[in-house]
Amino acid sequence: MRTTRRLLPAAPARNAATPARRRAPVRLAPAADRAPRTGAWIQPAAPRTVETRPAAPAPEAPRWADEAVAAVSHDLRNPLNSISLAAELLQRAWPSDPALLPERGLLDAILVSTEQMRRMVMDLLDQSRLDAGGIPVCPQPLELGPVLRAAADSQRLVAQQRGVTLAVIDAVPCPVLADDARIDQVLGNLVGNALAHTPHGGRVTVAAERVGDQVRVSVSDTGPGIAADDLSRIFDRFWRGGECRSHGAGLGLSIAQAIVEAHGGRIHAESTPGQGATFTFTLPLA
Repeated sequence: MRTTRRLLPAAPARNAATPARRRAPVRLAPAADRAPRTGAWIQPAAPRTVETRPAAPAPEAPRWADEAVAAVSHDLRNPLNSISLAAELLQRAWPSDPALLPERGLLDAILVSTEQMRRMVMDLLDQSRLDAGGIPVCPQPLELGPVLRAAADSQRLVAQQRGVTLAVIDAVPCPVLADDARIDQVLGNLVGNALAHTPHGGRVTVAAERVGDQVRVSVSDTGPGIAADDLSRIFDRFWRGGECRSHGAGLGLSIAQAIVEAHGGRIHAESTPGQGATFTFTLPLA
């Protein structure tokens, strides 16, 4: 029995002249709008406005930190006084042998460094007193001349080491109303800063004169002077500008200002760059 195989009609050949049917182009969403690993479309998120609040101010330093600084500063005074006293005793008993002069210079360096550290400790203690309410002063009738000379004598060794002339000019025969120890502290800070900024061969002058019912005390130097931008902030706490006169913790001048104002006086600085600087403060007559 013969089987008849039915053949399907062959597909018509594409005529070269017949244009091929084109598929519609597929447009992809931007990568940011496509879901990962899927072909799903995601609608772009609508823009949102986020309200921001100003940052909260930094919390103040805890009180215990100030108390810790005051306590440590107080405890440092005893070892510093011991070092200073031991160095002074060795200096007095040191032989006059010229061969031992280099070692004598080491003792001088110990005394100078100890005095600088003592002043920084006192500044920290006084700053804690200022934060607690103020620096106590006990004004009494006082001859200013001996105070000026004592302040200069305490810095005489530093002046000699730096090759700077340190002079005192006192033209005030009448007493002032002041706290001896506190005025010595102010003078020590001003003279120390002046010496630190005066080059070898320069001069630092401590002077006093009567002006009306006050006495004006000045400390002048022949150093490089102070920039005008620094003058406006020279008495700010912790301020240490380019030629700032506070060479310690940046507290000395602000404390000096507080002491002078506690006496009812005023303190200010004048300078011309390249021509030195002068710090002046006033005290009432007794």
